[in-house]
Amino acid sequence: VGLIQHHTDGIRVVREHWGQGKNLAYYLDWVIQTGIDIRYWVFPHDIAARELGYGKGGSAVTRRQIVQAHLRDAGLSPTILVGGKPSVADGIEATKKLIEDMWIDPRCEYLISCLQSYSKEFDEKLQVWRDVPVHDEYSHGADLLRLVAQMQPQLYPRNKLRSNARGAAI
Repeated sequence: VGLIQHHTDGIRVVREHWGQGKNLAYYLDWVIQTGIDIRYWVFPHDIAARELGYGKGGSAVTRRQIVQAHLRDAGLSPTILVGGKPSVADGIEATKKLIEDMWIDPRCEYLISCLQSYSKEFDEKLQVWRDVPVHDEYSHGADLLRLVAQMQPQLYPRNKLRSNARGAAI
């Protein structure tokens, strides 16, 4: 999870939280507990996936429904945005452009390590780098930044820039 702000000088990653084996409510609660006012709650395309056992009588509900109910129960009226599923290559190119105007808080150690360690697959047989990123513990942070890059035009249109910070939880 990353907390992102937009300023006139670019994108700022101000907080992060990474973990495994936790449910969606855990991460939502973490964002709420930061006390930061979140204007946009941004999720990847798989928020449409169904989770068994969350609905009445153990029925399946979408992750989006889980998010909406959880945030509503916390007294929030969220604006939820969902990213599409662009090609990984397009996302990587968009992220490269975004990084030029990005500031990452030094406390975001996991995200910084993801940027430093993100890599492509190497084909041992052909002895060449493939255009496929390695899926490992570092790819999650890279996925977050790709989603930020993908959603930037929707979140922060160039013709509507203001000097005050506007935040998003992604």
